[in-house]
Amino acid sequence: MVHARTAAYYVTDLGSECVLNLFNIQDDDIILLDRLLEYRNDATCYIGDIVYEDLPTTLSKLIYIYLECMTLGIYSKYTSDNPISMPDDLLGMCYELYVADSIFRYISDLGS
Repeated sequence: MVHARTAAYYVTDLGSECVLNLFNIQDDDIILLDRLLEYRNDATCYIGDIVYEDLPTTLSKLIYIYLECMTLGIYSKYTSDNPISMPDDLLGMCYELYVADSIFRYISDLGS
């Protein structure tokens, strides 16, 4: 769904006949997506129980970086010199662009 307040995960009731995970979402991604939803709902969330180095996917790492920047003002884990996403990861590439832009806007707002 598009609106954060009404967001919900779509779960198909087709059983094992139709298993489609278009973006290869993993368990850690779901945990971070839940935290992202918390942040979107009230601009707060807790990520202190998550170890960045243990995150296995590009999406979960990018969400962590975004949340760390927006909630704690820390953006040192991201550098545009070394992209996190891979060329065959469309979701990761798109979200990395969003994270890079968000960090840029955050740093720009510090100067004003």
